[in-house]
Amino acid sequence: MKKYFTYTLIFASLFSFDAKAQISFTEEAKALGALSGLGLFCESAKHETFEMLAFAVIKAKAPTKRSEKSALKIYSESKAETYIMKKRGSRLDNCSDVLVRFDNQDIFDSTLYRDGTIKMSNGKTFSPKTKYDVNKVLLKK
Repeated sequence: MKKYFTYTLIFASLFSFDAKAQISFTEEAKALGALSGLGLFCESAKHETFEMLAFAVIKAKAPTKRSEKSALKIYSESKAETYIMKKRGSRLDNCSDVLVRFDNQDIFDSTLYRDGTIKMSNGKTFSPKTKYDVNKVLLKK
């Protein structure tokens, strides 16, 4: 029941991802993972783009290499948990509603530059501590 409440809260509050309230880096990674799991389950055409942008956000906002690694693990676990929960028939929402919300998130209005720097829809820019080639991330399949 606790997990159901947590994911319902994430689902209800984070579809406008350009969150006004401050959330911790770990909570942000978990929320991104939960949203990714929903997009994956409902087979969003924008899911691959979301994955790329979420990776860039986590990489750019991580204060240390260790926290980046931890956040990517949290992201992956949250994505998997949400996908499995949805697969088992949880009562989050039906996919048509999920897709409308998922595909219209503010994160898709972000600009990702070749070196991994990301400019969010609110104008804030984040650069990763270690630059990476975005094209290499895009070409992984």
